[in-house]
Amino acid sequence: MRKCLQFVFCLEIIVFFAGNAAKCQTIVHENLPVIQFGAGIYDIRRSNATSELQIEVFFPTKLSFIRPMASVMASGKRDMFASIGTGIPIRLSNTFVFLPSLCGGIYQHGSGTELGYAMEFRSNLEITYELTNHSYIGIGVYHFSNGSLSKTNPGLESLLLSYSFLP
Repeated sequence: MRKCLQFVFCLEIIVFFAGNAAKCQTIVHENLPVIQFGAGIYDIRRSNATSELQIEVFFPTKLSFIRPMASVMASGKRDMFASIGTGIPIRLSNTFVFLPSLCGGIYQHGSGTELGYAMEFRSNLEITYELTNHSYIGIGVYHFSNGSLSKTNPGLESLLLSYSFLP
């Protein structure tokens, strides 16, 4: 139940930022796709932490602040996750962008932590720095959970460094 409440809290944070996004410069290059590569540490809270690689694509949108996205992740323990979701890029200054996102997708267990269900959710908080008009570096932390869809729901967190660019 505690994990479910944490998941709901993350959703509330994203909804809060979505509601306030109209007050900020929200969409970064809304007419262009953004491709992001990430590498980091998967399952950082446990002793069996391992490496992680990720690719995300944020698609062009006609909505005022929400960016549809697709993501694929693989860990060094052969855990994999493919998902779709939404992100809300919020420009904090001329060079910094805050990017909360929420995805749902299919999880394939390898030899890492067993997350308990084939359907998992990922909530992410990321901050990026604009290197040029078409590239960013960032750091993010995210949480995996199945939202208590099964009795087994240990959840896990990852820390990622990312590089984003406009093709």
